[in-house]
Amino acid sequence: MIINRKKTTSFILILFLFFFGLDWESVQLMDSNFLSYSTNQQAYLMMGPLLMAIAIFIWIGYLAKRWNQFNWLTCCLLFLVCSFATGWLAAEYNDFVDTWLGQQFDQSAFLDYLLAFTGAVGEEVIKLVLVGLLAHCLNYKTPAQLFILGCLVGLGFQWVEDLSYVFLAENLDDSLVTAITRLSNGFCSHWVYSGITGYALSHWFSTDQKIQGPKAIGLICLIILLHFIWNSPLSEFFLLPITLNLVTALIYLTIVLILDHQSINPLFKQQTLIYFKQ
Repeated sequence: MIINRKKTTSFILILFLFFFGLDWESVQLMDSNFLSYSTNQQAYLMMGPLLMAIAIFIWIGYLAKRWNQFNWLTCCLLFLVCSFATGWLAAEYNDFVDTWLGQQFDQSAFLDYLLAFTGAVGEEVIKLVLVGLLAHCLNYKTPAQLFILGCLVGLGFQWVEDLSYVFLAENLDDSLVTAITRLSNGFCSHWVYSGITGYALSHWFSTDQKIQGPKAIGLICLIILLHFIWNSPLSEFFLLPITLNLVTALIYLTIVLILDHQSINPLFKQQTLIYFKQ
């Protein structure tokens, strides 16, 4: 009974985050200049983020199908929920922290780094909490399950954030530049970060938390560090953005190869299910 109540509470919280976020994003759209553009202009501006989201979603769905984790319908429903459950919360958090820190410190390089750090921590924690809530409701515990779940959470967060930046730009030219910039950086962004942190979170469900716990914390801290560097003025240094993307992609692909090996090795798969209390 206690377990059912906990899952019910988590489910209600997820629904609240989703419907509140859906309303919040709708208000943001209505208050933007985006609706003043022509239909063709709106279509062109939305095309990049939407096509990128579709391509990444197909890749995530392919992995879920290959590893026998989720079907396409489950992926679609999870992606829909994840698209509106966290973005608004991260935006409100960033606005509050930016305002408060701006009042405490004068405009300086230190403030830029501090805001980059608080933004990275806040966004990654908020997304990871949603991964945890969904995993709790659906009884997902294995690395493959939480990795896919993390990717869906991150992708939902990312494509809505991309569209929000396009919608809230001051004019058409700024919207176009924003759309191109977000597209160029989108393939190693939130969906990759959250997939990695979701994989790390799965190790909290292992039977050997003394060993796996520190590994999980270390991996999550590494992603927060990469996110912080990307947000900070350091990302303006020559070749650093490319280096960050390469490091992030290398971590992500390493995890994919590990999980793929586990999925095709029956003995290893059986040991994994026992190890993660399934």
